[in-house]
Amino acid sequence: MIITGERKMSMNLRVLSQHVEFTLYDSISSFSDAKEFTEKLGAMTSEDKVTLKVNSGGGRIDVGHMIVQAIQKTKAHVVCHVVHASYSMASLIALSCDELIFEPHTLLMFHNYSSGSGGKGGALVQGVLSSDEFIKGIFFDICTPFLTKAEMNNIINDKDLYIKWNDPTLQTRIARHFKGGKNGR
Repeated sequence: MIITGERKMSMNLRVLSQHVEFTLYDSISSFSDAKEFTEKLGAMTSEDKVTLKVNSGGGRIDVGHMIVQAIQKTKAHVVCHVVHASYSMASLIALSCDELIFEPHTLLMFHNYSSGSGGKGGALVQGVLSSDEFIKGIFFDICTPFLTKAEMNNIINDKDLYIKWNDPTLQTRIARHFKGGKNGR
């Protein structure tokens, strides 16, 4: 995962605020990249604005969840700008922002998670069941109400879902999901 940032300063009356732009591309897999990004978000104020440009095939749920939590906790206003395909965990990161903007010919893709494990039989079963509950909880919390319950159940049953930039339901989904502002869902 590579996250790059560009800082722009602007003056708004008597309030000094910053507009920071980050680009999330490649695989979401590096805790060190996520840590740097989340620390920057944690230091921002309610006067700050962040644009997160996303072009990612997704990645690790634990690293992605770290980013989602930082976006949800930051005082800054975070706008996700989908500039290319945004798959899997990248789609969940996009939905955790305060706004969502699509470029033409872009999409979000949702699917059931993929995983692999090794170890003792009993520990494997326990680990898979715990992970399944954890991942589904994150998925339902973040994707509601952007996705319908029927769509989420289809995804859990291994049917992929693509929401394209020109989907006739997109603006309704965005309005429904982002109603009420930060954490107002």
